[in-house]
Amino acid sequence: MLVNINEIIIGDNRRSVNPERVKELAASIQEIGLLNPVTITEDKRLVAGLHRIEAYKLLGKTEIEATIVSLDELDAELAQIDENLIRNELTVLERAEQLKRRKEIYEAKYPESKAGVKRAIGMNKALGYNVGDIVSPTFAEDTASKIGVSPRSVQRDVQIAEDLADEVKEAIRDTDLADNKTELLRLARLDEEEQKEVAKRIAAGEAKSVSEAIQQIKKEQIYNTYLNTARKDSTKWRIYNDSMETIKLDEQFDFIITDPPYPKEYLPLYETLSIRANEWLKPTGLMLVMCGQSYLDEILALMTKHIDYYWMAAYLTPGQPIPLRTRQVNCSWKPILIFGNRDYKGKIFGDVFSSDRSEKEFHEWQQSVSGMEAIIKQFCLPGQSILDPFCGTGTTGIAALKYNCTFVGIELDPRTAEVARGRLSEYDTQEK
Repeated sequence: MLVNINEIIIGDNRRSVNPERVKELAASIQEIGLLNPVTITEDKRLVAGLHRIEAYKLLGKTEIEATIVSLDELDAELAQIDENLIRNELTVLERAEQLKRRKEIYEAKYPESKAGVKRAIGMNKALGYNVGDIVSPTFAEDTASKIGVSPRSVQRDVQIAEDLADEVKEAIRDTDLADNKTELLRLARLDEEEQKEVAKRIAAGEAKSVSEAIQQIKKEQIYNTYLNTARKDSTKWRIYNDSMETIKLDEQFDFIITDPPYPKEYLPLYETLSIRANEWLKPTGLMLVMCGQSYLDEILALMTKHIDYYWMAAYLTPGQPIPLRTRQVNCSWKPILIFGNRDYKGKIFGDVFSSDRSEKEFHEWQQSVSGMEAIIKQFCLPGQSILDPFCGTGTTGIAALKYNCTFVGIELDPRTAEVARGRLSEYDTQEK
């Protein structure tokens, strides 16, 4: 029968309208007509067909073909939810919210289906008590059979909707996160305040994933700890907030030990480093430069124009191999390129050096103190001087002080340089 569109009652629990879907339906209806009438109850409450109604409105129509069903309010809402779930037009977040509401309705209609109740009835029957037969399946079992997924999948979807704060759901509703089940589950496992902070960062485009946002938050917490550490002048170390390309240093060093950025856009820095190393190294000094494998040939070509190549050592990265996506290989080590003057008279070396990849609280590229300490012990003598032109948060400096070497670091980012000063000050304080 034809029903006046304005007389149809649309409930508050409806999912949001997708404008693109409405346009597609309107074009289809214009071409071939309405294939499936909307479904309403006897008192004209909408059960199914919100997008079809909106398409009719877009076409300027005032009446729509409708099928009348005899349902109470809960049955009508349940039917509406089931249609939404079966049509697969929902984001993961919308699906989770629909399933949460379906669970509330289903268990209100069939209280004996609740998992705890069902287990209790089963246990009592096993003990010989007459507690009646269980007729209704659990919500997860019933829903899984209707939409063709496993009960566990249904439970996980509901967990997302139940554990996410309402404010968080609204913050991420229009982001890619809303359609990523793995990420939503990660977010749902956080406490409410963490959820809000993560959601805020993702909605603002500051982070692309839950893991990235959590890493940012932890990094800032640690940064703030060291930014608030009391600074002390020291004869053992100095940090310069300056550019490696332009800084002027009035001293030379026994060693340059550094870990420049690895991506291709930073390759020119390696050549600049090799030029400046001639100023900074003592006549018998060595420079140890960590790098990735992807551009090893280019790095060597750039650096050997200005400084003598001495040898290569291996820095092991135990555990899961690091994927080098540019070359489609996995690798569990990275090169340490060694440059210097031909008069070097340091210790004989040949061992590999092992890093602890769990020590990355400041940055994913950060090396571990233990790994840098192993390198320093292999090459340096206590009391020698070490320069790191890409010192970051001061990891090499901590390792140098542990081995009673002096340290000078150069860091371009002022905030990171302050964190390096805080870490080195803290280490000095602990040692005293």
